[in-house]
Amino acid sequence: MRRVPEPVIEDLVWDDENDEHLLRHGVRSRDLLAILESTFVVLRNKRGQRGPYKLVGRSGNGSLVCLIIEPVSGDPKRWRPVTGWPASRGEGTAARRQGV
Repeated sequence: MRRVPEPVIEDLVWDDENDEHLLRHGVRSRDLLAILESTFVVLRNKRGQRGPYKLVGRSGNGSLVCLIIEPVSGDPKRWRPVTGWPASRGEGTAARRQGV
């Protein structure tokens, strides 16, 4: 997996829809905040998938989590998490290689 330049994230759009979706995958809003407040790696998401970036970092309990984010139209510094999951082996390896 190839590391890419980090997007500038000044604002996250968080609502009931993405909160419920992430919870179904075992990711809580506090996991997202823990990732953003610590070291994380940015990876390019697969082509054709929703959201161009994967953020891989550690949740509050130390487990590695992968979040997919997409830009909010009209503002390149506003992003919306669309899904997430416990990091795969490959995602975890990429994160650990970058010091996460």
